[in-house]
Amino acid sequence: RAARTLHSGAGLNFDHVFTSQSAAWEAMALALQPALAKPSIVDGRVTVLQDGPKETRTMMFSPINVLAGSLKVAFGFRNDGDPDGVRVITRAADSLAEVESLFPASSVRPTEQRIYGLTDSAVGDDLAKVRWRERERAQTLVELSVRGDGRIPRRGDRVGLSWPTFGWGDACVLVDVDGLDLLLDRPVPDISSGTRWAAIRTKTGGVVGPVAMTKTGPRRITLAADPGVDLFVLGGTQEPTHIAIGRGSGFMMDLTVEEIAQGDDGAARIRAKGYVESVWAGTVFAGLAA
Repeated sequence: RAARTLHSGAGLNFDHVFTSQSAAWEAMALALQPALAKPSIVDGRVTVLQDGPKETRTMMFSPINVLAGSLKVAFGFRNDGDPDGVRVITRAADSLAEVESLFPASSVRPTEQRIYGLTDSAVGDDLAKVRWRERERAQTLVELSVRGDGRIPRRGDRVGLSWPTFGWGDACVLVDVDGLDLLLDRPVPDISSGTRWAAIRTKTGGVVGPVAMTKTGPRRITLAADPGVDLFVLGGTQEPTHIAIGRGSGFMMDLTVEEIAQGDDGAARIRAKGYVESVWAGTVFAGLAA
């Protein structure tokens, strides 16, 4: 019901008649396809995984909570002869004739995707645009393992990765709090220029900020504003607050979780791809923000 409300509110509808027997799962997958969504099972319940812009990060990963040696980062590059566009095939509402949407218009080697139940050519145009932007822009692939973190993300979640090796900030945990002055468990990373920012993980695993900050000592920072969340120190009854620090408010690498699997060692293995919000800009799918 929530998915139907979200989709209809964005002008996305499914208009298709099944003339032969289909499995329920296959029928749901086809019905959700025009809205960039698909069925899934989470915690033993059937739910809908929605592709599209995500307003907040649900988790943050860094050397603090990622198993040592488990991070793998790959960057995809296009080769000669690779597809240079996307063609989406839909149907005309009045005649049911096939309608092609091609993006970019200059493409001569597009991949092809047929979308059942989509009879709005404007949505078909936007879908081709989104699928091509995904291939063109979201070229970072990440794998990492976590264990004993207390919370695991779900497929489709937007998460943040802070990792000094790649210039995506550095991380630490909180030792002491005095108002907006925070003492950390390790030296504050040196940043030669620009404003430093801190992203703070909440007790439920989410992320607030980044919040502007200044370095006031080797292991001490002062926040420019109250982050509005509870902070926990090392050695207390709660897991200490996890903080990432970097230059510029967009210092973390944003990812979309694709797969989660249980490893033989009991760790959760997470595979994710780059999250790029501009993929949906200017399309009907921008209205699917979650």
